[in-house]
Amino acid sequence: MFLQEITPFVGNGQPNAKGQNLQEFLQAYDPRRYETPSVTTDIIVLQVPKGAKDCRKGGRVLLIRRGNHPCIGMWALPGGFVGMKENLVDGARRELLEETGVSDVPLEAVGVWGDWQRDPRTRVITVPHLAILEEEKKATAGDDAGDARWFSLSFAKTGEEEADGLCRETWALTLTGGGDTLCPTVERTYHKKALLQQEAFRVKEPGGVAVDHSAILLQALLHAQRALEQRG
Repeated sequence: MFLQEITPFVGNGQPNAKGQNLQEFLQAYDPRRYETPSVTTDIIVLQVPKGAKDCRKGGRVLLIRRGNHPCIGMWALPGGFVGMKENLVDGARRELLEETGVSDVPLEAVGVWGDWQRDPRTRVITVPHLAILEEEKKATAGDDAGDARWFSLSFAKTGEEEADGLCRETWALTLTGGGDTLCPTVERTYHKKALLQQEAFRVKEPGGVAVDHSAILLQALLHAQRALEQRG
């Protein structure tokens, strides 16, 4: 059994249609009966000047250069696979420390990314976590990261169209650090008049950023921007 303490899961205590109690059911359960996805976490660490309400003014983001496949040599968000008995935020803290040396930062989950074609290794679902810092943190590459570096950032909407309430925007990002300049473009779509916006982000041009990380980054930046604007 995966858990030793199963009392909270007993329900009304009745057997199932096969006559099994919970313990018997779990002992016979085969978790490999169905294909299961892997879960990762990616971390967006933003540094903004103290008191700033706009992360585009002096803001920086921490990236790592991938030292292994897939997307070897490209810049990416720090992150990695979550352990079977590890909470998501704990996995995010561990991966951030292992790949960049950065620790003791508050993290907030911002979205879930689960397109089945986002990783060539297997089906991978990622839960990004966002940190917003006012103090500079020294970054040192570790684990499978070839480098860890702070990039100054800017991002702006460069195009917009609307049809039947569906808005489609194009955003350009510019990330500059240590002689490297990354210029990805991302498409953001949302339903302007719907009760739920069904917001989605898609990479149009990777611009030197691995897989879908520029789209994840833009979603986090817009979330951070709203948080900064609302604070007192």
